[in-house]
Amino acid sequence: MMPAMIPDDSEAFTPVYAALGKAINRWGLVEHALARCYAVCLGGDEAVGRAQFWKSSGFGGRNTATDKLVRRRVVGEHVLLPQWEHLAGRLGSLAARRHQLAHGSVGIWHGRPAIAAFFFEKAFDTYPPPVVLHVEQIEATIDEFSGMADQLMAFAQALDAMPPPAAH
Repeated sequence: MMPAMIPDDSEAFTPVYAALGKAINRWGLVEHALARCYAVCLGGDEAVGRAQFWKSSGFGGRNTATDKLVRRRVVGEHVLLPQWEHLAGRLGSLAARRHQLAHGSVGIWHGRPAIAAFFFEKAFDTYPPPVVLHVEQIEATIDEFSGMADQLMAFAQALDAMPPPAAH
């Protein structure tokens, strides 16, 4: 089912585009906070660490690299390791939501303006029904992204407060 075709400049879409823009902006804060975690784990000049973080072109690569660094840094930490495991699990599901928002199509879905994301299921060679996100769901995602950014920044501060690792 394709969306009803309405000109993109229709005022009906304004709330969807506003929420979408805010969500993508908040996701940028998530990646900024993740870059801080990465840089703190590398040690040394934070600007160099951030530059290293951004060398990977996709979020998946940046997330995997950060996960490896953080796990190495907090190995044996009975408080920080479980916190990171929780954050890492949430990051995966939030990254999937960001992907839906960034690659969706705005249109009229179920009688209301929304964004719908279509994903090909390679295993079945089919296109399942789209994931449809109305304004309320996008706005809830904004709050989730904001919360994750705050939690990652707090985690980076905790990493920064750790004593330096012992030299081998």
